Amino acid sequence: MTNDGKQKKAGKEFRVNNSIFRILTKTAPSAIFICQDEKFCYINPAMEKITGYSKKELCTMNFWDLAHPDFWSFVKEAGFARLQDGWTPFRYEAKILTKSAQERWIDVTSTSIQFRGRPAVLAMALDITERKQTEKALLESEERYRTIVEDQTELICRFTPTGTITFANNAFYRYFTKNQYCPEGKNFYAFIPVDEFERIIKHIISLNWKNPVTTYECRVLASNGEIRWQRWSNRAFFDSKKRLIEYQAVGTDITDRKKVEEELRAMALLDDLTGLYNRRGFFTLVEQELKIANRLKKEMLLLYLDVDHLKVINDTFGHYAGDLALIDISYILKETFRESDIIARIGGDEFIVMAIKTNDTNTEILHTRLRNNIKSYNANGKKRFRISISMGIVNYHPESPRPIHDLLREADTLMYEQKQKNMEYLNL
Repeated sequence: MTNDGKQKKAGKEFRVNNSIFRILTKTAPSAIFICQDEKFCYINPAMEKITGYSKKELCTMNFWDLAHPDFWSFVKEAGFARLQDGWTPFRYEAKILTKSAQERWIDVTSTSIQFRGRPAVLAMALDITERKQTEKALLESEERYRTIVEDQTELICRFTPTGTITFANNAFYRYFTKNQYCPEGKNFYAFIPVDEFERIIKHIISLNWKNPVTTYECRVLASNGEIRWQRWSNRAFFDSKKRLIEYQAVGTDITDRKKVEEELRAMALLDDLTGLYNRRGFFTLVEQELKIANRLKKEMLLLYLDVDHLKVINDTFGHYAGDLALIDISYILKETFRESDIIARIGGDEFIVMAIKTNDTNTEILHTRLRNNIKSYNANGKKRFRISISMGIVNYHPESPRPIHDLLREADTLMYEQKQKNMEYLNL
């Protein structure tokens, strides 16, 4: 390509680039301007909107003319720094006065360029007045806020989107720190237990201006090394443009409530008389046990047991003796089966056992072990009554999974057949 052709191509590229630059700057929401010899030589429409001056008026001014009197020195120093740093982009925040004498905050990013063959400064200014006003309002309310929350028993803190704690009340200090040192500047996320981290972070980052509040419960490590339970209510704060500013967290110790809940849950899953699992407890645990058996390809045994002649014991010796018989049977079952097996009393005289089938726990072995334990109990002679049990045993094969209710129905049928035929009563 000849020099003339190269010049034409370069001229065409320049015109295209110049056209793109003007389209972008004309439609940009941020003010964009070029200063050369301390004068504005290019201004986009957003610059006119922010300052209130027309393009013609701005072209007779320099940037110092816009600066607020409180920022004259700062802006000049920033300009000198811009010259010293060469082509490195320079950023700062400053306050200006509009044509109507209104104060506005701008975030300025500038860099050195060559404009029409001479050094110049290209800058972009973003109007951050609303953000600054919000920050000021937060700062002005800080003292009032501290007065309100310092004496609260709840744990209260505020933290930035990155987690840096900007405020924490005395209750927060005492709860998480041994020496009550101020955690401000530390990271709120550091107080979240590792095993709870992902779940809680999902709660926090899900907040938005439409749904700014979330509540969750988690375990925490208190300053004395004790694991405690907390209920946290987190609120996100946004500025007028719906941009996230910070979070506020309010925590309440619910350890005592959790202990009560655990006790109530245990009561709901356990049989009051025998201490074995009740019907609800059995079904709660057995579904999980079957999933494990399916995954590990382990066979299971389901035993359905019914106490023989419990009514005779009640009628002859009283219901207290009947209760003692049920309690003693629960001890025999615990002695017969492993601790990992699920043993439950699901009715007045009905028991269920779900056990993993092994070489040491097949149907015959379990049947013999239970019969021998009952025989030993009756031979002891300390009770006025003797006990016996009828039972049905069903195998569960993970290769052919079946619903637990089907297994129970079959085991119950086998148990009833044994009782009806008066066969294999254990030590009757």
